[in-house]
Amino acid sequence: MNIDYLRIFINLSETLNFSATAQAMNLSQPAISKAINRLEAELGFQLFIRSKRQVLLTESGQQFQKRIRIIVRNLDKAISEGRLIEKNYQDSVSIGITGTPCECKQLPTIINTYNNSQYSKIRFYLETFDHNQLKEHLVNHECDIIFSSNDDLPNGQDLVFNKLRTSHFVCVCQVQDPLTTKKVLSLEDLKNRNLIMIDEDWCSKEPIKLQRKVSQHFNYQNITYVGSILVNFLMIKAGMGVSILPDFVYDPTDPDLTTVPFDYDRFLEYGIVYNDNSLSQPGKRFIKWLELYKEFFRNSE
Repeated sequence: MNIDYLRIFINLSETLNFSATAQAMNLSQPAISKAINRLEAELGFQLFIRSKRQVLLTESGQQFQKRIRIIVRNLDKAISEGRLIEKNYQDSVSIGITGTPCECKQLPTIINTYNNSQYSKIRFYLETFDHNQLKEHLVNHECDIIFSSNDDLPNGQDLVFNKLRTSHFVCVCQVQDPLTTKKVLSLEDLKNRNLIMIDEDWCSKEPIKLQRKVSQHFNYQNITYVGSILVNFLMIKAGMGVSILPDFVYDPTDPDLTTVPFDYDRFLEYGIVYNDNSLSQPGKRFIKWLELYKEFFRNSE
């Protein structure tokens, strides 16, 4: 099967526009049509429904796209890794994150410090997905290491959890918010306040439980759900509400935001998760080194 045809299919499945895909792939529109026709003929089923007004994926095309995108991404990754080895990198490690402000602040320093302290450098790949996708990628060996909490890890997968810090729940708000005068916040302190919550795909079990408890307490009023942690923090900065989150997602150096402890008796352990049976030696060396770097995470508690 022609890999270039598969790349064309993936791009077209995202744009649903032959002209846009032709421009992105630096090909003519007839060439795109020809590639899709040949791919459909080889597969034996139709990928797209075409009309003068729109292009849509068929049900078979949708399912094929989900599977083949992972295969092509892994192929591209394998090719890239091979080329990097030729450039004197011994190996690579892929890290999955949800893209919290804290991770975005810490990881560049961690990676730079590691590679500057080692004789042989590692090539790092960073991948951002929601919480559920991270777990799936780790189990499917599409990711070597993920940063996560310990309350929602897959069972029976030979996974190892290395704790980096203990995390408590806090209310994230603007630095000038009147809530900052409180030492600890209760549910009643949030009455009549706009609350920003994160879609459950981005949350582990304990934050989901707390979000549902808060939602039910306020009868789901004045609550906005967002599809990413980044959007959550942007909305807080814009004065659109406050949010109750585990403190490991918060960047304590952010000049615009602060946190106030929230009265909730549960806590999370935050750290790295990996499969010890399949992790490469470079990955194991990085994890061993990170054990010495725990103080960096504790400083943000």
